[in-house]
Amino acid sequence: MMPTTTRACYRQQCAEDSQLTLLETVSSSRSASAERDIVSGHQPSTEYQYTSDSDHGRGSDESMVSITDDENTEEGSDDPLELQVSAQAGTHQRPISIASASSSENHEETDTDDMMVEGPESLAEEDSEESIGGLSDAEQTIAELQDALRERDSTIQRLTDIVNGDGRMLRETRLADRCVRLERQLKAMENDSKEAEAVMTRLERECALSKSKLKANAARLEVCEAELRATQRFGTTADAVDVAEVARMVDRLNVSIETLASALGNEIVTSRALEPKKRGRPPRYVKNADLQVIHRWGEDLVLCMKAGITSKNPTIFVALVRNALSELCGAIIQAFSLRDGVMDDKLMELWAVVNENCEHAVAKRWRVITGSQLGPDDDDVATLTLSINERLEDLMVAAGWRHASKRSKELPSFVPVDLADIIARALEIRRTALEDVLSADLEALMCEMENRRRPWTGRSADIVLYWNRN
Repeated sequence: MMPTTTRACYRQQCAEDSQLTLLETVSSSRSASAERDIVSGHQPSTEYQYTSDSDHGRGSDESMVSITDDENTEEGSDDPLELQVSAQAGTHQRPISIASASSSENHEETDTDDMMVEGPESLAEEDSEESIGGLSDAEQTIAELQDALRERDSTIQRLTDIVNGDGRMLRETRLADRCVRLERQLKAMENDSKEAEAVMTRLERECALSKSKLKANAARLEVCEAELRATQRFGTTADAVDVAEVARMVDRLNVSIETLASALGNEIVTSRALEPKKRGRPPRYVKNADLQVIHRWGEDLVLCMKAGITSKNPTIFVALVRNALSELCGAIIQAFSLRDGVMDDKLMELWAVVNENCEHAVAKRWRVITGSQLGPDDDDVATLTLSINERLEDLMVAAGWRHASKRSKELPSFVPVDLADIIARALEIRRTALEDVLSADLEALMCEMENRRRPWTGRSADIVLYWNRN
């Protein structure tokens, strides 16, 4: 049988071992919780305090474990700010203490054990029961600590969700306000755009009206200036342009005519050389062109022209082209009216009578007024251009010209430009001869051919200027 003193020491030894085991278990659980908080990004808010009375000696049986949890005591509170403040500051603490048997209880058990005599078997059973009870208390404490940790984690997660939700709601609110503001600005800009369009439409109408008025005023001003120039020139016989200058203008016109005619002759010779000889009936437009050319210049002359083209000598063809262009320019310069041939013939007869029976100044003024009123306009120029185009097309087709389409008698591309230049020169000579030369009566004549069998030798196809100075 174990002595009483030895049995008391044994119990104290077992109690101290149980307390050390429990403290190690609690410390390991708290360390794991703190590491988990650090990994998740949160500051550990739970403070563990372990107190022991081992400093007082082995005879003290009392030990205390204090656990402070940063949890709000009011479980029903839903205010996120209060939860956050309590979680961060740790104002509320719930101590959990585990203590071994007090010294008084140990003394009572010692006194009782002194009264009793127990064997080693009963002592071992009691120590085993006490150890099992201590382990059960430790497991319960660990479970409570785990529940507290889970509750703290859920609280922190709830606070995080609330904070994130408030930030998202704040961003959505700001975006909604900005969207409303942008919609208002867009609506205001649309209204401004409509007002600007209305103002622009009104200004365009006013501008169109002003342009029409300006055009009418410009036409009226031009008429007044023309009348003023005519009135001023009637009062004097001084020439604004010398007769020699008009003669030089006629020479330049003749050069332009000759250049265009030579270019057409070279084009005919080149196209005939490149085109293979074909036999068969010619197209209808070729027959019509031959008839027009023969009717105008005669069959003998047309046959001579074709023979020259065949032998690569376009002299007669060039002369015929110059003749056609000279007739056109002579009519532009000399005729009173290009719209009506009968009216022009009557006016020419009247002019002959006026020029014969009146003084030169009076006759000249009459011609200037009549020619200015009946001068060619844009429609007359277009009609003249179309007429000379048809005449040149017939002449080239009769000489052997074939368009690339084989069904058209269209002229080469350079002809319209040169023809427009020739007509512009003729109109300028007409205006100058009528308005700028008052001391002489100028007439532009085309040389007549002397013999149809030997046509247009030298300068016989050119326009010559004749004047009668009084």
